[in-house]
Amino acid sequence: MMPNTYPKDMRSWIADLESAGELVHIDKSVDPLTEMGSLLFQSREKALLFESLPHGWRSLGQAPANIRHAAIAFGTSEEALVSFVADRIDRCIPPVRAGGLVVQMTPRAYGEAKNVLLAALASEYQHPKLVIAVDADVDIFNPAELLWAFSTRVNPQQDVVIIPGTHNHAMDASLPELGSPGTALWQRLGSKMLVDATIPPPADPEARPMFERICPRNPQLRLEDFAAPESLALVRARFRRVSSAPSCRDASRVARMSQRAAPKARPVGTCGCNPAYRGAPRGKL
Repeated sequence: MMPNTYPKDMRSWIADLESAGELVHIDKSVDPLTEMGSLLFQSREKALLFESLPHGWRSLGQAPANIRHAAIAFGTSEEALVSFVADRIDRCIPPVRAGGLVVQMTPRAYGEAKNVLLAALASEYQHPKLVIAVDADVDIFNPAELLWAFSTRVNPQQDVVIIPGTHNHAMDASLPELGSPGTALWQRLGSKMLVDATIPPPADPEARPMFERICPRNPQLRLEDFAAPESLALVRARFRRVSSAPSCRDASRVARMSQRAAPKARPVGTCGCNPAYRGAPRGKL
């Protein structure tokens, strides 16, 4: 793919999205005030072209929606996107890297998430030096979701803990090295960090609503019912991939899941992170 060196208009942008399989046509009538937001929320990773709005209007929504769309816009690959943009603005943009664990859980009491995170850091594996706990409504395979949880559900003063003087992985060059390779003393002596990005436990129902996701109107609408025939296969394939991710309409059900469910841990950066579960703008109510 050749990088773009000339301005693009909306028609060429739509054509590029179409050829890349990133565009869903919506040919049914849609109310912009009560239905459009729900359909965009369901799509998350695909651009939607609304072709039958009131007064003959057409609208392109959610483009760009992810890194793939940004790469298409710049005419480059996902792998080369960071360096390509960095060259254009003449500065370094470091790629995202993570060496840690994510724990998905529903705490039964205040402080339980920290206990679980301490156990994760105290395992026989020395690699993780960062662990973060999130609730069941956060897609742990999407770095954008984790950053959202960190930004909207973490008070650093009380939710971030630094544990000093820990035995870390010997190949972690960011930490002080003791001894030399091959000797009994050789190690990295550093620190570890845990981040509790969970919301208040179900036992405190009055505190939980403040952290619920902002949902669009009419979450019962189905994107498949509005898509044009030529886009149905794309819509159905997208929902098969993310069918296990909690949606807006079942967020309250997820919050009421059994408190006895065992927490799940996933290593960050080794799971083939899927940017599909993006979601609409959200925050504290």
